[in-house]
Amino acid sequence: MSWFYLVLAGIFEAGWLISIIKSESFSKPQFIVIGVLSTALSLTLFSISLY
Repeated sequence: MSWFYLVLAGIFEAGWLISIIKSESFSKPQFIVIGVLSTALSLTLFSISLY
């Protein structure tokens, strides 16, 4: 199950990168919110995958 969390965290990590690029220098708030949520989910899933 930890591999599943690890792969899912990697997907959210890529989502963070894409949303920051789409935010166009932090001028589009919806992409900033998506980026922050994606980062939080990614870090949470990375830490869950360690157990």
